[in-house]
Amino acid sequence: MKLQEAIRIGKGLDFTTVQECVDSIHVYSPQLFPYSKINEELDELYTEFNDYKKHPETWMSALCGMKA
Repeated sequence: MKLQEAIRIGKGLDFTTVQECVDSIHVYSPQLFPYSKINEELDELYTEFNDYKKHPETWMSALCGMKA
């Protein structure tokens, strides 16, 4: 899952931070993805999230006003 998609879902749930969005996707991953794809989807999400944490200024378009 792309970080931008996780943020879009989180905004729909009134989350206010990127961390909340990522944590929620992780917690509900068994309901969101087929079992065989959970690790692949979470790896993609955490790769982008870790890149975001290293360079938050490059992710401003993905944040859409959310707090780091």
